[in-house]
Amino acid sequence: MRMKNIVVLVVVLLSLQFVGVTAVNGKTDCKTANKYNGSDMAGEDLVLRGIALKLEHKYGQAERLFRQAVQLKETELGSNHPIVGERLCYLASALSDQGKFKQAERVYKRALVTFEGACGPHSPVVAEVLDELGTLYFVQSRFAEANRAQQRAMDIKQIICRGGVDHEWK
Repeated sequence: MRMKNIVVLVVVLLSLQFVGVTAVNGKTDCKTANKYNGSDMAGEDLVLRGIALKLEHKYGQAERLFRQAVQLKETELGSNHPIVGERLCYLASALSDQGKFKQAERVYKRALVTFEGACGPHSPVVAEVLDELGTLYFVQSRFAEANRAQQRAMDIKQIICRGGVDHEWK
């Protein structure tokens, strides 16, 4: 049983690296998109509890916590902040896990618009959300849309690898 708890903790900590975004001097730092931002312990607690519930396959309960986390950050930072986008991705994932694909798609698209506006159209977090959207389309046998999303994500990753975009500040 102790080993299971350790595995769950490791998975939760790795999950926190999904698309965390930080702010420095009032500017959004999208270059550190894989770093944990613990500025809001109440909101982070909601996210952590939601992740734990997802790991226990309690997707409906996780969805409720992720919705609360989104609302909390929207109230605090506004709906176009990248931390809201991060929370939206967690919510979309929980929706997808329940087979609520239309809702998940809307939420992923909202997160995509948020990240494109805050971090630029060629940022790593945009590529990550496009990958998730592509997977969502694929499981629904929407292969043409899946291919377009995955191709755009790959194009962004190639641009980043070539050093052709500065995505640190917007």
